[in-house]
Amino acid sequence: MAFATAAHAAIDTWSNTGGSSWTSTTNWSPTSPPATTDLAVFAANPTSGGSGIGINFGGTLNNTGAGADNEAVGAIEISAARTSNNIAIGDSATTSGTFTLNGVSSVNGYSNVVLDDESSSVNLTIEPSNTGPGTMSVALGDSTNNEIVQDGGGTITVSCNIGQVASGAQLTIGGAGGGSVSLTGNNTFSGGFSILGSEADISSDASLGASSNNITINGGRLGSNSGLVFTILSTRNIYLGSAAGTSVSVKGATGDLTYNGVFQDLTTGGVLVKQGAGTLDIGGANTYTGATSINNGTIQLTTGNNRLPTGTLLSLGQASSVNLGTLDLNGFSQQVAGLQSTVGTNSTSGTSNAIINTSATPATLTVNGNGNYTYGSGTLTNTGVINGAISMVFNGGGTETLGGASGYTGSTTVNNANLVVSGSLNGTSSLSVTSGTLQLGSNNGINHTNPAPLSLSTGVLNTAGNKASFADLTATGASTIDLGVGSTSSLLNFADSHNDIWSGTLTIADWNGSFSGGGPDEIFFGSSASGLTSTQLGDINFLNPTIGGVAETGDYSAAILSTGEVVAVSAVPEPATWATVLSGLAALILFQSRRDRRSRSLIG
Repeated sequence: MAFATAAHAAIDTWSNTGGSSWTSTTNWSPTSPPATTDLAVFAANPTSGGSGIGINFGGTLNNTGAGADNEAVGAIEISAARTSNNIAIGDSATTSGTFTLNGVSSVNGYSNVVLDDESSSVNLTIEPSNTGPGTMSVALGDSTNNEIVQDGGGTITVSCNIGQVASGAQLTIGGAGGGSVSLTGNNTFSGGFSILGSEADISSDASLGASSNNITINGGRLGSNSGLVFTILSTRNIYLGSAAGTSVSVKGATGDLTYNGVFQDLTTGGVLVKQGAGTLDIGGANTYTGATSINNGTIQLTTGNNRLPTGTLLSLGQASSVNLGTLDLNGFSQQVAGLQSTVGTNSTSGTSNAIINTSATPATLTVNGNGNYTYGSGTLTNTGVINGAISMVFNGGGTETLGGASGYTGSTTVNNANLVVSGSLNGTSSLSVTSGTLQLGSNNGINHTNPAPLSLSTGVLNTAGNKASFADLTATGASTIDLGVGSTSSLLNFADSHNDIWSGTLTIADWNGSFSGGGPDEIFFGSSASGLTSTQLGDINFLNPTIGGVAETGDYSAAILSTGEVVAVSAVPEPATWATVLSGLAALILFQSRRDRRSRSLIG
């Protein structure tokens, strides 16, 4: 905004072209200096770069009622008309003092404002010392809420310690600008800390005020200053809203922020969005009910299992950005409602959104829920891999597609769900499908060089016309291998499985082959006729196969060739057909019996 608008407050504008004393009678227009409830505005002046505004706490001050050495103002604004030359305000005397910000009830549409930056690029710094050895602190004057507004593109830095005039003063960060607010002091205000817009960067837990303060994030970003390592007290609750922009940022690749308290809903549907290249370590049993998005950097689990809510949708990566996200299970297990990656603009080969386990202790990631989600599409702009000592479990009736080149070394379990592997699983120790479907989306995508065993328990393996190799196969219940309708060819290689105990039936659907083998679709068990037992072969039926190019209907029995290939050999009669045959045999036997009796009667 070009001009300041303040309700119920006089506006005083800095008129000196250079930096000078805050309390000078010649530096302000029309009132000099600003009164305790006025809005002090820096617009075109001062014109010099890095202008310092000093407060002489040893001189004449406008607010000594609460004790000596106290200067006060309603609020300070950097006008949108100011496009260059930063402003710094601090102590310029040998005497230390307190700069009280009483707040202005309405500034540019915001309430209870104490600091406001409307400039596109100018920084405002409130610092302990400007030119003198004295130290300035800041006191929040409103007993309820005090708002710092960042509507511009610069940075508001308050490096002074921020206290309060009366107990219970809350500090709120707001605004819609692309700039930020940096708090680096040891602050003591006690009414809580809210971030409703812009970004609030802190240097330590002490920046958040009294240890009793809770934190609200709804529409703004809580960040750590770049590269710092510190912990937010676990006794602080952090309330998460769902407004756009709600996020937590750990800046710098070496930055590390630990929070073992509870991220919880502000109302309902609170979201945790991780920004910044650093690591956010979370150790509390968090209860927010919205999604978890790791847009950039890492979230690492600490202290126990399910540090993320078990009903959260987990998303990695950031739209319209090169940023990539990582979840480090760190030896702990986690359940989520779904797993997906976000299409970004990354074009660097060898980089990816990732789920990892940096601990030697194995971990399990369980994907529940009934939605349809894709994690990685095999492109640079939409990546997703899972690596390390991790087992994967898919439950809940939904469909999860894994499109990246994952190398996790634990087991893969599908329970009443659908797993599509359009990328590759190059390290999983075993695969198990119970009342669900494992669908192949690429050739040789599952442990091609070191095949894993596959267990089907009323489960389905759908090749969708692709090739795959497995170790031995165990089949129980009513299980199915579906080779894909209309596919050009499927090739399945299983290891010799004659030592595995099967029970139930194994239906092979959409097979296109020949009695002598070598057709478009081929299924091998080992490399000889001993790859399956006769009992196992009796459990197999081919449903509506295509034999020698002719589409057949019904069930066909199975045989194993000397090469280990299993083929359809003869139709299995339907139950009605068996009934007709048996009925005919019975009638024939009855007729023959009567004929024999008649013959004996004639002879006698």
